[in-house]
Amino acid sequence: MGSGKTTKMLDIINKDNENKYMFITPYLKEVDRIKRSTVKNFYEPKNEVRTKYADIMSHLHRNNNIVSIHKLFMDFNGTIENLIVSGDYILVLDEVTTPIKLHSISKHDMREILNNNLKSVDDDGFIVWNPKKIEYEGVFSWMKYLALKNCLMVYGKDLSLDENCKLIVWSYPKEIFKAFKKVYILTYMFDGCLLKPYFQLHNISYEHCTLDDQRNIVPYSKEIDFSRRKGLRELINICDKYKLNHIGEEETALCKNWFIKNPSELPILKRNVSNYFKNIVKAKQGDVLWTTFKDYKDNIKGKGYSSGYLECNARASNDYINTNKLAYCLNRYENPLIVNYFAKHGIKLNESSLAISELLQWAWRSQIREYKPIHLYLPSRRMRAYLSEWLNCSDDV
Repeated sequence: MGSGKTTKMLDIINKDNENKYMFITPYLKEVDRIKRSTVKNFYEPKNEVRTKYADIMSHLHRNNNIVSIHKLFMDFNGTIENLIVSGDYILVLDEVTTPIKLHSISKHDMREILNNNLKSVDDDGFIVWNPKKIEYEGVFSWMKYLALKNCLMVYGKDLSLDENCKLIVWSYPKEIFKAFKKVYILTYMFDGCLLKPYFQLHNISYEHCTLDDQRNIVPYSKEIDFSRRKGLRELINICDKYKLNHIGEEETALCKNWFIKNPSELPILKRNVSNYFKNIVKAKQGDVLWTTFKDYKDNIKGKGYSSGYLECNARASNDYINTNKLAYCLNRYENPLIVNYFAKHGIKLNESSLAISELLQWAWRSQIREYKPIHLYLPSRRMRAYLSEWLNCSDDV
């Protein structure tokens, strides 16, 4: 984080007189920054005359350089794939996307779908829509659309497509990544994101790289990574007040399920956060950055710090760079169904890396990105342990 990945990529683009690029970034503000920072003409898809999707198709037809956001990129399908191939594009994906999602299906609905619309499952586990039902329009149109895009899979390779199949998995079309001449993914802690097991699942090879001190792209090494963590321990002042941290003592405390099952604990957590900001670190409103699960934001927000909320999965934003009093009020686990889905395919997720990478990306929105000190309330004992291991350059995270 903050090692100059985007700056390096822009330098590569500006020096490349041969290739066309598609630059995908999380936020519209970053789209404007990319356009200002390149000597090439980058076109942003608009919906002024037509949809953004139609507009990006038009730019691909004209072989223009394109910059857009993750949301549009996640809608790509086979039609756009052919234009990417013919345009010989290079993809730059700034920060990772979420490549799979789960859809629950009732037994009744699955029986209805099987009787009328679905045909089979192919050798790779993708659901095939019945070509005789291609004109179907109804409550399961969403499934037809996704199946025809070749991005619906059965939950687990050992499960057959029958009425007992309770989950369907949306998987981003692997053909899109393969359509590009080359792909750069700009992120930190690749082991802690779902793109890694997604690539493993679909046999997409990749090379894990980093930047050295001269900002050359080199194979990833722990030595380079560890050297950049040095000094951060002295800059992150983690709250060690027992009364404030006791609420997160249990291993699964403050996970999503804990919030669901322990509504009576939420006022206590709110008081702790308020006490921390008001009395422990004496924060001013502009100093504050805090988060919890989005569904429980209103349960935890309080006087003097509500406006400092930032979603826990935030990345690639510099809007909070002046904040230095932080509260991270959650305990991050991956959805166990997603963990199990990959496990059924023989792929083990690195859940510790996933948890710590999201915490680090969030905290890095503050002034720590400029190597200035911060104060952090981290009530989950599990998350504090992961952060301590990371700061001490443990091989476990």
